[in-house]
Amino acid sequence: HSDGEGYVIRIPDGRFIIFDGGYSGRDRVYKTLRRLEEGNITIAAWIISHPHTDHFGTLMNEYKQFTKFNFERIMVNFWPEAAFETAKSTTASFAEGQYKNYNKTVSVAKEIGVDYVVPHVGQVWWFGDTAFEILYTLDSYLPKVATGFNTSSIVFRSTTTNASGKSTTAIITGDATGH
Repeated sequence: HSDGEGYVIRIPDGRFIIFDGGYSGRDRVYKTLRRLEEGNITIAAWIISHPHTDHFGTLMNEYKQFTKFNFERIMVNFWPEAAFETAKSTTASFAEGQYKNYNKTVSVAKEIGVDYVVPHVGQVWWFGDTAFEILYTLDSYLPKVATGFNTSSIVFRSTTTNASGKSTTAIITGDATGH
């Protein structure tokens, strides 16, 4: 059994970007943040790639412990209701409960008092010296019928440039299937 996908990225200004977070129940994200920083912690963004519990379970079920930190935003790309209903009728891989929980991220954001943002292809989000360029979202696939939640994964390129001008780049794909 996997713990799901989750990355904690520390950007040069000391804040953190969390991508997914995995299943809940083990406090791994919280413990990782505390191991990396004993003082004040700022989560610049928590990005949820797609609505599978092995990606968003930690945020959905453990979010109250993160209210101890400075928490700026949650980034998600929602399935429009019409697209979900069409896709659900064409494939058995869609679990209605997961879709409803994914949409609860808006409620979580409101409850803990952070902004929620829906990223779109072509946008570049800057967090200090780190750029997050959105390469793929569900918008890229619609109006075709997506055949699984993995198809809706947010894909982005992270580029950090240090003071000497050297850049480090990574591409984070969630569970994008390449459709």
